[in-house]
Amino acid sequence: MGNKKSKFLLIDDNQGNLISLKALINESFPHVEIFTAQSGEAGIEIAKVNEPDVILLDILMPGMDGYETCRRLKANPRHNGIPVIFVTALKSDKENRLKALESGAEAFINKPIDEIEFYVQLRGMLKIRERNIINSNENEKLNVLVNERTKDIIDLKEKYKNILDDLPALICEFMPDSTLTYVNKTYCRYFQMSREDLIGKAFLDLLPENSREKVRKKYLSLSPRNPSNQYVHKVMLNGEEKWQEWRDSAIFDEQGLLKHFFSIGVDITERKKAEEKLLFLSYHDHMTGLYNRRFFEEEVKRLDKARNLPLTIVMADVNGLKLVNDSFGHAAGDELLKKAAKVIQEACRADDIIARVGGDEFALILPQTDRNSAENLIRRIRENIVKGNTNTYVLSISFGHATKSEVREDINEIFANAENYMYKHKAFESASMRSKTIEVIMNSLFEKSARESAHSKRVSQICELIALALNFDEDEINTIKIAGLVHDIGKISVDEKVLNKYGTLDEDEWIEIRKHPESSRRILSAVKEFAEISDYVVAHHERWDGMGYPNRLKGEEIPIESRIIAVADAYDAMTSQRSYRKPMSKKKAIDELKKNTGIQFDPEIVEAFLSIPNNAINSDTGDF
Repeated sequence: MGNKKSKFLLIDDNQGNLISLKALINESFPHVEIFTAQSGEAGIEIAKVNEPDVILLDILMPGMDGYETCRRLKANPRHNGIPVIFVTALKSDKENRLKALESGAEAFINKPIDEIEFYVQLRGMLKIRERNIINSNENEKLNVLVNERTKDIIDLKEKYKNILDDLPALICEFMPDSTLTYVNKTYCRYFQMSREDLIGKAFLDLLPENSREKVRKKYLSLSPRNPSNQYVHKVMLNGEEKWQEWRDSAIFDEQGLLKHFFSIGVDITERKKAEEKLLFLSYHDHMTGLYNRRFFEEEVKRLDKARNLPLTIVMADVNGLKLVNDSFGHAAGDELLKKAAKVIQEACRADDIIARVGGDEFALILPQTDRNSAENLIRRIRENIVKGNTNTYVLSISFGHATKSEVREDINEIFANAENYMYKHKAFESASMRSKTIEVIMNSLFEKSARESAHSKRVSQICELIALALNFDEDEINTIKIAGLVHDIGKISVDEKVLNKYGTLDEDEWIEIRKHPESSRRILSAVKEFAEISDYVVAHHERWDGMGYPNRLKGEEIPIESRIIAVADAYDAMTSQRSYRKPMSKKKAIDELKKNTGIQFDPEIVEAFLSIPNNAINSDTGDF
């Protein structure tokens, strides 16, 4: 709040609670002023003198309780913009929350206090207070300007109508029955009606029916001793909900007889939206729109009642999220989480609680749901997942569930059991999913670049022929064939424009391309059956003389499988069509291999390659 010290007022009849709250605030906000009171009456008096920025208020106090204290604070126009947080040991059920909101409070924190929640709430309240002060200052400026001219406006409206029309506030004059006798241009623009259409119309007719009587009572309660008030109400304007803050002034003659009313209003819709967004974000996950862990834990406590039994907790974990992030980027991982959230939501009931409780974890609270019903729900979700999966998209979720059937059972143990069952299922489900994802990644790479598809298949074939020439056994041959096929899988993270670029690559593009061996290793090492191959793939651009990348390995430090891929990859690259050059002849490519034997390539591997029969290798330029 600028350079001004924030002020907190703590009202609680228990001195120990006041000390604890003060310590918590000082820990999070070291440079603030803190005032304390042990009764509602004392708190109201302190608020009058010191005008705090946030008030923390206990509910159960002798004499005036917290609800009544809050109502009296909010009744004072000077204090109704100060956010109030109830801090109480009372259960945070619907009834208590409604009473808190009806009394004017902005938030509700349960004891024992969660320090993170406490900090977030106080930060939020300080932001609301800052916005309220800004809006209040703007209103005050407008009110001062209007009040300075009120007497003249009554007698000389025509003379001053230009001043009123230029003000950004909504200004109107009306009779006790709400008939409008004057409106400024801003008022007309706001309601999208002409001055002629509005004059003589009852402004109450512009309000929702359920708020008309409340507003009417507000301005009719004004008297010579209390000639003005301030309040907020909402209207529906062209199907859109709008919030307005109004200040009414009653105009009396010298004998104290009511003549008419004069009002000034400000649109505070954006402020209200900001407050609602802040409240929404405090209980929701920003990415999926589901509830967050904080809300989930509160709801578990709230729903842990006999009337909700059997109560089932379902834990869900998205398989292979890291693999998707590494392969396709975090944006693709985020989309996977959103799809997981959607498919879970579509299978659940309106009253079920669905929350994202971790990076790739979701949790469900299912009131009055037994084990069989929960399993049916999980089956529906799985069926929807299968229907939604495609060749370029694989969603897999592992589930675990546990049901509380008896009051004596501990809900925390139910939660732990559901989580344990979920991790057991994940152990084998995730491995299967990751294998499928490797296939999806290769298909996606081949779709990005037809050249990469043909290249990978030819490299795989050449690797197989070299392995045969080196007398590898059948298992070793199969391994090198697969390694050759997936050696460039890391290029999935390379921009498609770079992969298919016409012309030579610039320095930045080469830097991006040279990252693909490490990307390949990360992707393949995430899958148990590809872990060994990942070691071969990451080294296929190492050189016999130690001048390769990414780790500058030399000679036999490089796995023999990597050395085989290096020769196969180089030969196919030289003899294949590229967007930036024509293919070399087979003879020239072989001469290049010989020239770089002992420098870039292992002499033994080159010799084995040269022993392959002339008609064994297919390439873009014909038979070898």
